[in-house]
Amino acid sequence: IPYALDLHVKRLKKSLQILRINDVDFDKIIDACNKLPSLNQKESGLLRVYVSRGTSKRGLMPDFNAEHIIIIEICDIS
Repeated sequence: IPYALDLHVKRLKKSLQILRINDVDFDKIIDACNKLPSLNQKESGLLRVYVSRGTSKRGLMPDFNAEHIIIIEICDIS
């Protein structure tokens, strides 16, 4: 189980609220974070969760309805 995952997810939720990135399924993120180490045969490592607003046309005003992108990676600590 990733260390302090509940605290990290809580911080991620606050950050996404500030950025107005909505409709993120945090249960899926938590599930993926719990499964990723064993799927990648890792006993330890650094787990990173990236959430992007998604793709939309360029400009100063972001498209708040764009479909967000979530990337979760695990890498060795070195």
